Amino acid sequence: MSSMFGPELAENPDDTPTIAEYKKLKRVMRIMTKFYEDGSAAKLDQAQDAEEELHKVETDLKMLNAQLDSLRTFPKHPKRRAYETELHEEKEKLEKLRANLTAKSEEFRKLYEWSNGIVDVTKWLALGLDDYCVNHLKMDLDIVPKPLPTPTKETYLKYKEGFQEIHFNLEESQDFFMRRSMEGFVVITQSKRSSSRRNWRRSRHSRR
Repeated sequence: MSSMFGPELAENPDDTPTIAEYKKLKRVMRIMTKFYEDGSAAKLDQAQDAEEELHKVETDLKMLNAQLDSLRTFPKHPKRRAYETELHEEKEKLEKLRANLTAKSEEFRKLYEWSNGIVDVTKWLALGLDDYCVNHLKMDLDIVPKPLPTPTKETYLKYKEGFQEIHFNLEESQDFFMRRSMEGFVVITQSKRSSSRRNWRRSRHSRR
């Protein structure tokens, strides 16, 4: 555990219940921060992939438009018209693809920025925990809390929205695991009942 969270948060049998609870909360905060940092990195990768594909499409469109421009220098001919038709159809497909990739890249960028905001919230909450435990509860944690910055009105509203999102996600996770636990309990119960019936039938059969 110390390798994952650092030796300062490792479980210690000599810890008082209060300090043990503090370490538990700190470990939870680090897990949450890592979870949202990984999510931010994934969204950034998706945004960059979409932007790279978008760049390729825009390059193809430039080349295609150059081909259409060059065709104007040739005399009108059935083959020219057929080729122009093919190029216009390809151009239409590329323009639709460009619009789709533009929307995707913008969406992933917004999600990346939003997820980074949630990371800021988790880090701010972790700082707040240290400050509260040492300066208000007077706990002997052998640490000097970093100064807790006073948020501006804009930052406060951002943190408030982020905290609500974290709370919602935690409730969703709890509901999910509760449902899974209940489904598992039902399956186990039904399995035991089926096993009991089979054993009872075998017992009756052997008596005969």
